[in-house]
Amino acid sequence: MHLPQERGPISRHVIQALAREEDGHPAPAFGPGEVTGDDDVQLALWLIYELHYRGFEGVPDDREWDPELLRLRRSIERRFERELRSATRERVESAAGEGDVGTQLLQLVAADDGPSLATFLHRRASREQVLDYLRERSVQQLKESDPQSFVLPRIDGGAKAALAELQYDEYGGGRPDRLHATMYGDALEAAGLDRTYGAYIDDVSALSLACTNVMTMLRADTSSMYAP
Repeated sequence: MHLPQERGPISRHVIQALAREEDGHPAPAFGPGEVTGDDDVQLALWLIYELHYRGFEGVPDDREWDPELLRLRRSIERRFERELRSATRERVESAAGEGDVGTQLLQLVAADDGPSLATFLHRRASREQVLDYLRERSVQQLKESDPQSFVLPRIDGGAKAALAELQYDEYGGGRPDRLHATMYGDALEAAGLDRTYGAYIDDVSALSLACTNVMTMLRADTSSMYAP
């Protein structure tokens, strides 16, 4: 995959750093605004995370451990996590009562009264809206559940067995043609879109990048999920 187009000074710094054999240059400071919807910051974080997945053409594999890039990643993660905690605190606290966690999560989902995206796409969406949706989701769906696989070494017992079972299904149950990422690629191709991994990274929104990034962020530092 080629490096994408920059979206501002932070992603420009990361792209330029990856284009060099070594970095060593401090990243520019990002402003006080929210990073969750910031195209520049979310692309920068996605770029750094992607080094742990498939990487980029012409970028050495060991750049995923570049100290300056890791420092930038952590500074973005801290701000990103604070914003997510703030946005979800009320719902999390309301659901954090006594009882089975699984039951509480199902009740939380059932209580949501927001509009159904699936219903809109099925009944009312135009062709162009469906194509936009497929492009936006591709950055996450073509990565499948790879972020969750990083969690397996960190857990044990029933949790490990349950996650491994879920991942086995995500990865097609032993059938390459049933890999969920493959089937999503089939859908892209059937709609006349490009199924190549990362093909639409220059087109997707900051929110789509954030949704993809949060999955990696939570697996990358699972201990932070339980911090006060």
